Amino acid sequence: LSYAMGGAHVWDKWLWLIEPVATRVPYMLGVGNHEYDHAAISDRDPTNVTGNGYHPTWGNYGDDSMGECGVPLARRFRMPDSSSGSLPPFWFSYDVQLTHFVHVSTEHDCAPGSRQYAWLQGDLRAVDRASTPWIVLVGHRAMYNSEAYMDDYNVSLGLQRAFEHLLLRYSVNLAIWGHYHAYQRTCAVARGRCVPGGRGGIVHVTVGSAGADVDGDALFPAQWSAFFKNTYGFARVCVANATHMQWEFVENRAEPVGGARVIDHVWLTAAHTD
Repeated sequence: LSYAMGGAHVWDKWLWLIEPVATRVPYMLGVGNHEYDHAAISDRDPTNVTGNGYHPTWGNYGDDSMGECGVPLARRFRMPDSSSGSLPPFWFSYDVQLTHFVHVSTEHDCAPGSRQYAWLQGDLRAVDRASTPWIVLVGHRAMYNSEAYMDDYNVSLGLQRAFEHLLLRYSVNLAIWGHYHAYQRTCAVARGRCVPGGRGGIVHVTVGSAGADVDGDALFPAQWSAFFKNTYGFARVCVANATHMQWEFVENRAEPVGGARVIDHVWLTAAHTD
């Protein structure tokens, strides 16, 4: 998103930049720390969180929105109000042909007992796998990423404890994250381990290097890390049919001109990852 962090003119300039894309295809978004995080008492929080926002003991949640508290985001975008308990544009879901997309907010409580957890559980339970055999989850802070940022790594472990069990229970196929300014893909993973044959696991991908400076850090050891590169790029997904989905990461190189190339790809099946 815009990284405006309190500067309304930055939102306006960013919207102008994305106009060629956003006016032609649905521009579906996921809220992150730079749009929501706040540490001041706010009665304008559009999610009706009381006090100074969400600050779990295991997190490094601060005031990264510089006072926005999610207001500019909520006023500029309308996302689908998919079911009882959804809170667009913070958490919501929608179907595109064979795929059910679920957007969650890692900036809000998503542990059992929270309103977001209750909504997510109800949404996943209601998915008709006959008509939408694929489930893709989208969120900002990564549940699986092994870059050597200790504070963010602790957040990933906190997210795993909070709701990974729910994603596994309802057989989510693919989870897409941002936050880290790099690209990383896991094996089909469940509870910190690669799943033999991919059955019962989820492929997690971090795609956070579309605009801001890329990271430069190394990785913590993690046997579930299948591919990693600190580079600019974007991802694309092709849902071939009800049983096969192709994931690709395209590296966007400045030189040579037109130097974009696919540097990572993998086929997923509805039952397992090849």
